[in-house]
Amino acid sequence: MFTQFKMIQLLYELSNFPLFLFSFFTSPFFLKASKINSETVSMNDKQVLIELIITYLRDSSNLNETTSQFVKRVRDQFVKYLLMSNTIPEPVFRDVLTDLEEEIVDIYRKKTYGYQSLKEFRISRILKN
Repeated sequence: MFTQFKMIQLLYELSNFPLFLFSFFTSPFFLKASKINSETVSMNDKQVLIELIITYLRDSSNLNETTSQFVKRVRDQFVKYLLMSNTIPEPVFRDVLTDLEEEIVDIYRKKTYGYQSLKEFRISRILKN
């Protein structure tokens, strides 16, 4: 059984997840109807999302990453997590993605408050260490 930390580590290591597999997992064949939607994401899932954002904020391997690239990268990793732990019904998949991006931007803004850009935030963290 995965702990949250192990799951986040796995997602981080799978950041080069093959696109063809991702498209398979998001295909109608794979997506099954269930009771999950954008409003029913559990607090556990929200904590995983927050930890994933923090992990990627600390990643200074690409200092020139834009905010939109950051949001897309976190979103893709969290969708992989959701697909591994739950199923997302096809009719609401796009709505879940939209809500997820909004949530990521909201958390991102709170975590980087006081910094002009993601690059400035990461450089300040490097200098503090």
